Amino acid sequence: MNTIYNEFNNSMSRIKNNFMLSSLSVNFINQKPFSNDIIFDVSFSGNYIPKDMMNNISRDTVQEYGNSIRRHFLNDMVIAYERYASLMYISDKKENTRYETASFDKRESTNYQNFIYSLCENEEKYFLKNLVNLRNSIIHYNGLYTISNPIDYTFGNDTYKSSYKEGQNITINFDNLLWIYEKLINIVTKINLNYFDCSHFPSSNNINKT
Repeated sequence: MNTIYNEFNNSMSRIKNNFMLSSLSVNFINQKPFSNDIIFDVSFSGNYIPKDMMNNISRDTVQEYGNSIRRHFLNDMVIAYERYASLMYISDKKENTRYETASFDKRESTNYQNFIYSLCENEEKYFLKNLVNLRNSIIHYNGLYTISNPIDYTFGNDTYKSSYKEGQNITINFDNLLWIYEKLINIVTKINLNYFDCSHFPSSNNINKT
């Protein structure tokens, strides 16, 4: 089951690299005006953007692209955590043998949050709950999501408190996303160590956690 943790770390590393490379592309766009068409180094028809199109990209379009980069980074991090958590939960139920979540009815993974929370300190559990609510409010729904799923947490330098602000749009900056990245890795690392600490499990389960 250690492979699940290793996959989480590898996935998070790729997610951060994609985030950084995507952010670099914003700098490239801001180098306009361009005197030549932009050619993509890939094999498909129409692998270029006309220079006029590049030069006509508005500031609002560039800003929305930056917003999209941040949304993808946040969503990908939470997906990586949820995949780790659900894989650990299901594999633990199956006598510590790794099982893919895709192989089971969705209902079998509905309790993975409680399983993961049992391996957390209260502050870590609170962070994870607020992180998922933050992602859902920005990515899957909108600020109305916080009516029944409140956010009350300081992510990096900004405090997000949804009370009396339900329905308002929520944004998050680059620095706070990187803060979330580091904190999420640290918490999952502690969760993984706690799982393999035999003191957390009955003696009958203290086997085959490899």
